[in-house]
Amino acid sequence: MTITAEQRQVDLIDRLAAEARNRVSPELGDSAEHFIRRYFAHVAPDDVIYTNFDTLLGGALSLWEFGAQRTPGVAKVRLFTPTIENNGWATEHTVLEVVNDDMPFLVDSVTAEVIARDRKLHLLLHPIIRARRDAQGNRVEITDTLAAPTDAVVESYMHVEIDQETEPEELESIRGSIERILAQVRLSVTDWRAMRDRLAADIAELELAKLPMPAEEIQEAREFLRWLDDGNYVFLGHRRYKFETRDGKDFLRPMPETGLGILSQIRPESVDRGAAPLSVEFSEYARRKDLIIITKANSKSLIHRRLPMDRIGIKRYDAQGNLIYEDRFLGLFTSAAYSRSVRDIPMLRLKAKRVLDRAGLDPHSHNGKALVDILETFPRDEFFQITDSDLFDIARGILLLQERQRVALFTRKDVFERFVACYVFVPRDRYTEEFKERARVVLEEAFQGRDTQVYDHITGSPLARGLFIVRTTPGQVPDVDMRRLEAILGEVARTWNDRLLDALTDSQGEEVGIDLHHRYMKAFPLAYAERFSAEAALYDVGHVEHVLATGDLIVDLYRHRTDVREFHCKIIHAGPPVPLSDIMPRLENMGLKILAEVPYEVQPLGAKEPVRIRDFKLAETNLPDDLTPIKQKFQEAFIRVWKREAENDGFNGLVINAELDWDEVVVLRAYAKYLKQVGVNLSETYIQQTLAKQPSITKLIIQFFRNYFDPELGAACMRGSNAGSVSGMGRQAAALGIRAQIEDALENVTVPDEDRILLLYVSLIEATLRTNYFQRDAEGQRKLYVSFKLDSSAVPELPLPRPMFEIFVYAPWMEGIHLRGGKVARGGLRWSDRREDFRTEVLGLMKAQHVKNTVIVPVGAKGGFYPKRLPAGGSRDDVQKEVVASYQTFIRGLLDVTDNIVNGKVVVRPGIVRRDGDDAYLVVAADKGTATFSDIANAISIEYGHWLGDAFASGGSAGY
Repeated sequence: MTITAEQRQVDLIDRLAAEARNRVSPELGDSAEHFIRRYFAHVAPDDVIYTNFDTLLGGALSLWEFGAQRTPGVAKVRLFTPTIENNGWATEHTVLEVVNDDMPFLVDSVTAEVIARDRKLHLLLHPIIRARRDAQGNRVEITDTLAAPTDAVVESYMHVEIDQETEPEELESIRGSIERILAQVRLSVTDWRAMRDRLAADIAELELAKLPMPAEEIQEAREFLRWLDDGNYVFLGHRRYKFETRDGKDFLRPMPETGLGILSQIRPESVDRGAAPLSVEFSEYARRKDLIIITKANSKSLIHRRLPMDRIGIKRYDAQGNLIYEDRFLGLFTSAAYSRSVRDIPMLRLKAKRVLDRAGLDPHSHNGKALVDILETFPRDEFFQITDSDLFDIARGILLLQERQRVALFTRKDVFERFVACYVFVPRDRYTEEFKERARVVLEEAFQGRDTQVYDHITGSPLARGLFIVRTTPGQVPDVDMRRLEAILGEVARTWNDRLLDALTDSQGEEVGIDLHHRYMKAFPLAYAERFSAEAALYDVGHVEHVLATGDLIVDLYRHRTDVREFHCKIIHAGPPVPLSDIMPRLENMGLKILAEVPYEVQPLGAKEPVRIRDFKLAETNLPDDLTPIKQKFQEAFIRVWKREAENDGFNGLVINAELDWDEVVVLRAYAKYLKQVGVNLSETYIQQTLAKQPSITKLIIQFFRNYFDPELGAACMRGSNAGSVSGMGRQAAALGIRAQIEDALENVTVPDEDRILLLYVSLIEATLRTNYFQRDAEGQRKLYVSFKLDSSAVPELPLPRPMFEIFVYAPWMEGIHLRGGKVARGGLRWSDRREDFRTEVLGLMKAQHVKNTVIVPVGAKGGFYPKRLPAGGSRDDVQKEVVASYQTFIRGLLDVTDNIVNGKVVVRPGIVRRDGDDAYLVVAADKGTATFSDIANAISIEYGHWLGDAFASGGSAGY
């Protein structure tokens, strides 16, 4: 049989009651047991059945003992955090204990103070008992409430557990506040009957008084006062104020002897205010011929509800219609006053009737019904205080809004300038916590206010209403341009999607912009909208559209719009998520340090799959404030690396560090690969670091290279010849100038190996005779491979024997070299498997070929290439496919820098600047069985038939 939580609770209370009897003297046993049962009578099972037995019993007996002695008419309050050592029981919370005469408003007044102090209330137990006490206030007996003797007093006991507090000063502050609140509760409850009698006397006197206002208003005022006394108002205090005129100035003086409830004790500030003359505005307001004043008091109630108190003023006039008194009540309208129709509340119904009459609308018409609904849902506190004129203006303005989806503002200034009530209407989906906070700031700034309270009204209507009560300083409320303020709030209410629509229509035109907005209005996640402006999203919309159309990857290096230097890199792609292990090395090799990544998924309407935006936050390390010079270069370089059209290594850092293009980096990388084959004992990493450390010299090296080989600069000066064109001589002069700049800059390079590396680059460029770097493919794009023809005798640190010429071909997927002993030579090409030193292998073969060819005219020549991307574990066909592709690249690289012969005349390839004479030579042979010459010839598909010709077709070797 399953035992319910309620049954477990009953059993637990029985055990607690029995244990309580055992812990007290026999004569107190019945009282202790009765108290325990009353203590746990109205508590939820979950609040006790999971709590330690000793903690429950200790808390109950502690409160029982605390109430053993009490002075009648005085509340007892204490706070402490119980421990086993000090109290014999323990809980992790601070305990507030209160013993008082039972009366209304005790619990809600105490809990309101706890909440106002930002303390969480964990448990509240509130047993009501009847106790008999002797003349000294000692508790003699606790009895059953129904069977209590006539001399028993009904008492309220409270056990409240709040967030733990150990500071004695704070504990004393809370205790003092609770005591003052309970004293005010006692005053209001004690004088409750007297305050109602005072109201009844006022009503009776109004029946006979001759008053200077229309009979309709007098009748409504009387009905309103009777309505107040009919359970619609909580009376907390009363005092009469005397209106006097002295020396031409008006005074409203409190009459202390008339005080009741919380106003029974007059405070010094009230005396001071009464001694000071009224301001002109207040005097005019006081002299207005009306009977009832309804407004909010300056202070909040400490009783029942922690809200500004409602002040009801009843003006008293003499027979001549002169103001002589004001009977002022302080209290709170009850919940019934807020739930009833305005048609059932005197004075409010008169205001509503006057608004409807002035509007001239049939209450049964569409607009009439709408106006009635506006009045019924009008903020009730405001309805009590507002004038007929202000109510008509605001209600009519709301009516004219109808279903329009726009922001509207209506305001009402308190007659005493203590606050401005701002009615803000906003499309319901935009009435968010963020909007309310931003609107609060705007309104407080406009009215120089503070401590704004916001009251929401959200229904099925398209518009939500926020009532912002902005506290102001009397006499210091500025005049405000309401149209401008409304426009500011309209801008505040604009959503991210609104701004995206504007950005798209401004950029693409209305028709296309609206279509794109329809496609993207729900595409971006909330986290993206919180991070990026709609204007920034405009660019990502273009990026996403491009990715969806092409499948390409997009890279965006940018500086985030903040006051601090904050750099980011977005990578935008479709398909499944790309592992960080694929992205991070590429970014880091480009000189970036990643601090964090935030991914976003963008799902445009109609897209089959989301597009992923990976936003990487970057360290500031080596990025300039203005990214303009490097942004496009970086983005293109990364995409080239991503597509494997450029290698992923530390050379890529030169794109940012030295502001180089990706293909300029390829030149430096290719020369470094050549140096490795030459046998220079410097690692690529060290070469990369040196170039990055000396970015200005690195840029000069590229300039030096361009000076020699850029065909747009004119003809070149022939090496080893004093002859040359004017432009060629100009190149030579420019080269000398650039070299001089490099040498000057090297004066500041203190590390010998770094100096050596930089001079090696200069020497290699000077030794280079031709390059295909400036050639373009059939689509006009830069070729992904590069080849250099070098004068071997001019290459520093080159091992012996030195060929006459050599051509080095570099690509991300292969490297190759061709060594030639003379102008006319004979030899073949091979596939090498020696990545680190294939030149050494080829050099040995060239020497052997040279000896072999001594009996014939051509001298020795040999070439070899190394495929760098052979598929690991691939089939023979896969391997052969990669080798053939590398072979094709090698052949193309050789032919790119070789002259053609057409009809017996030498023809120079486009894009080639020659620093040597005519040279039309190539030897090709198949080796290692990779493919027949005819296979390769057919696959190359380029116009090099003169050199290949029948040799390829026949499968033999070819020479010139």
